[in-house]
Amino acid sequence: WEWWAPVFYDDLHTKKPEWDVPTSMEFDKDKVYTNNDLHAGDSGKPAIVYYSFVKTSTHWFIGYYLYFPVKWHMTWAGLGKPEIQSEHVLRGVMMTIRRPSKSGDSPYGQLEMMETTTAGTFYQYATAMELTEGLGHVSGPVLFDESGHHPMLFVDNRTHNITGHGKNWAQKGFPGDDGLIYRYGNRSDNAPTDLSGTASVFYAFDSIKDTLWAGRNDIGTTGKMYDSFGHFECDDHCDAVSVAPWEFRDINDFYGVVGEFLFDPADHALRLFPAGWGAFSTNYVYNPYVVRVSLDKVKIMVNTDGNNMTKTPDLYFNLFMADGAGVFVKMLGKTGGYVKNYKYQDAPMDQELNLHKLMGRYFFYGIAYPKQPLFKLEVKDADLNADDWLMDDEQTFEFDATGFQDLNFTRSEVWLNVDEGL
Repeated sequence: WEWWAPVFYDDLHTKKPEWDVPTSMEFDKDKVYTNNDLHAGDSGKPAIVYYSFVKTSTHWFIGYYLYFPVKWHMTWAGLGKPEIQSEHVLRGVMMTIRRPSKSGDSPYGQLEMMETTTAGTFYQYATAMELTEGLGHVSGPVLFDESGHHPMLFVDNRTHNITGHGKNWAQKGFPGDDGLIYRYGNRSDNAPTDLSGTASVFYAFDSIKDTLWAGRNDIGTTGKMYDSFGHFECDDHCDAVSVAPWEFRDINDFYGVVGEFLFDPADHALRLFPAGWGAFSTNYVYNPYVVRVSLDKVKIMVNTDGNNMTKTPDLYFNLFMADGAGVFVKMLGKTGGYVKNYKYQDAPMDQELNLHKLMGRYFFYGIAYPKQPLFKLEVKDADLNADDWLMDDEQTFEFDATGFQDLNFTRSEVWLNVDEGL
């Protein structure tokens, strides 16, 4: 994350430049989160960029996040006065980096795709690869500084939207000739008190895992980090955008899983661009944010298709996992599975069936949402009319335990493993 650390060109508005300075959520050092908007005008804010890191066997996924105490606008179409719209604004950048796999590869890997967030729309940028567009659209190439490995990103004033295209501030300067250039330097400079010109400052990193994620269950009022899961505590300037990365969503992705930008960026990348990657694993070897359900084996004990053993159940699973908003998404189904659809036509009876071999993709991800089960499961038999249950209770099974599980539903038995954090 140091090698690929972006250079942020942060534009400042002449009316309230101090409101456009990214910093740490603890910039005022009082651990009171409802007064960050009141202190947004403080000078000398420390330069901090939050980061996240997860990996599969083929890729690293590195997120970079800028925190702003407020999002604001000018009233009367810019002719009025500055007005705060919301507290606690976090904008993010996610980099999909191919891990080195052979002698001669760079030890830092190869950046293949970058995604930036705004108040609503996410933008994607690619290197020389030919990615097949799905839900995503390549807005342009990744622009690097003179090092060749630090992407240049442009941060709008007031909204703090991050993009990687359509601006030439690196070559021609900021609009109005005032802005801050943030570069990684393994130290946290304070922003200058005079924001009327252009200045360069070095930023240091702070881990999402050890800060915002570590406090994710610090929920309540008065002195808590969050007033609900993933929504920062606020008082007079509450807004739907005041959220942590596990509640990020692209308003153009109507069927998206909220927060997968952080906790499942591999599946997120494949939905954006389903082909053109080459080898691409979605099986995480390190990911502290997810709940993973791995289906291991299944055995069917009751033939719901009758006594004629030439006709046996057409086995399928409905597996529901929670996203960052607490919505249970059908990740696996006969139809409508967000990640995978699977059905075993005429599955054999009274045999332990290896789901790793049969299904190919047998692992699925969600998030541990407070006071909700870790996952929900249905085991069923596909029929022309109403599908039979391969579970005695004939209702969705809700589960809230980790580790290896032997689930005996009388008509079927399912073995699976549940991990919270990898």
